[in-house]
Amino acid sequence: MAEPYHLFVGGYGGCIYTLEFTPPSQGKKATLTETRPSSGGEGSTVVKSAGAAPTWLTLSSDRAYLYATDEWNEPQGLLTAYKVDPKTLALKKLSTVSSLGMWPCHSSLLEHTHPRKFVSTNYKGSSIVVHQVKEDGDFDSEVETVVHSLAERGTPGPHSWRQTQQHPHEAHVDRTAKVLVVSDLGTDDLRVYLISPSGTLTHHVDVALTPSSGPRHVAFSPPTVSRSTLYVLNELSNSVSVFRVTYADNEASTPSFELLQDSISTLPDAPKGTQSPFERWHASEIKVHPSGKWLYIANRAEDHDPLNGTKEGENDSVAIFPIDIDTGKVEPKGRKLIDCGGRGPRHFAFSTESKRERKGGDGEEDLWVAIAVHDSDEVVLSKVKEEDGTWEEMARLDGLGRPGIALWV
Repeated sequence: MAEPYHLFVGGYGGCIYTLEFTPPSQGKKATLTETRPSSGGEGSTVVKSAGAAPTWLTLSSDRAYLYATDEWNEPQGLLTAYKVDPKTLALKKLSTVSSLGMWPCHSSLLEHTHPRKFVSTNYKGSSIVVHQVKEDGDFDSEVETVVHSLAERGTPGPHSWRQTQQHPHEAHVDRTAKVLVVSDLGTDDLRVYLISPSGTLTHHVDVALTPSSGPRHVAFSPPTVSRSTLYVLNELSNSVSVFRVTYADNEASTPSFELLQDSISTLPDAPKGTQSPFERWHASEIKVHPSGKWLYIANRAEDHDPLNGTKEGENDSVAIFPIDIDTGKVEPKGRKLIDCGGRGPRHFAFSTESKRERKGGDGEEDLWVAIAVHDSDEVVLSKVKEEDGTWEEMARLDGLGRPGIALWV
């Protein structure tokens, strides 16, 4: 029998859910269920103490601590730390601190520094914030929090209403764990920081993108590929930019970025059925296949409405690009579009991102992808086909509070 996987799911409904996915095995179909449903409360597997909109979740590598960002608290967002029960995965709240800015939308845990640091991006607050983390996983309230304000840097892009100010959307740690890349949707550039052994961030370089691109998220080529390549998802232009990353020495102290490809469209030839015009499409997530062979980008065909999305209408798509392993470039002519399983895919992740050591058995050689389909209010589990990288749906679960992230445990 296949060993089950688990996921934490957060979103705009004010809850964190714990799901169990059991792959198909011995003639039985795959299942996706909510573990120990309850009405909430301390220790429950349905947690309601993470604020109004826990839209991003970060799990420590030992699976001992989970961190949630509350995007909607006013006037400043909130960050909550949880202790994860190793057996039941129930979450025990440790503390909640301010994000020191509005709309925290992404976070990363720096585990290779001493002490550990927690980095969050305030989309509307135009800042990157660094909290110190204690040995017990909680935020260290006795140490001053460091705020890197972006309000005075760069020039907002030309987009009439999405680029009126700086909008850091992601703080992504590279595969060396020594470089932090912050994508600024408001200024059409990437702000690159060096991470010191103590967790101090030092600005290194800004990487410019085409005006009105609106960079949202980035993805690096996996460790299985010798050449380091950075792929940038541009939300406003629904496109991909590709950079070769070169490190000057073994310490990864001075990475440089060379543009290889730009403005590669993720869109189909035309909207279908009831889908909106392309100017209302907003690409949302980007991932590289663990083998490095394919690049995936999720397309959203509607304006993002956190609370009032609907299942009605055409499903959205995921664009798949073949990658030339030798150069890191994507092959635009080889692009495929597949059904994501619903409307409004805000996040997706591969099962290789699970931090759990698995025992092997039926289905262990298979690769799975979890898609948080926000407007449809569902999480969809699909199998990734080895031969061409496309997906085949296995299971789904609805009623999950407008999911914004599906995180493998």
